[in-house]
Amino acid sequence: MDINAALTGVQYCSLSWGDYDNDGDLDLALAGSDVGVRVSNIYRNDGGNFVDIGASLTGVFIVLFSWGDYDADGDLDWLWLGSRVAL
Repeated sequence: MDINAALTGVQYCSLSWGDYDNDGDLDLALAGSDVGVRVSNIYRNDGGNFVDIGASLTGVFIVLFSWGDYDADGDLDWLWLGSRVAL
């Protein structure tokens, strides 16, 4: 079922769910390539609508990432690894 989430379409990508804003619903981190353009975005789940938070992250190709509480402050942090050039 298509929920019309309006997410950026990417290939060679990865995504991960996590409640980064601690509001009880899952948010989405998405990164990959959109026709040669590198993309790395975090989308806030706003009542089922996904809103790009404009985090100004460096875009990467072929990416792996994970949520975790790196600094033990109770908030999720995001680590991502990837290539800045196409392979």
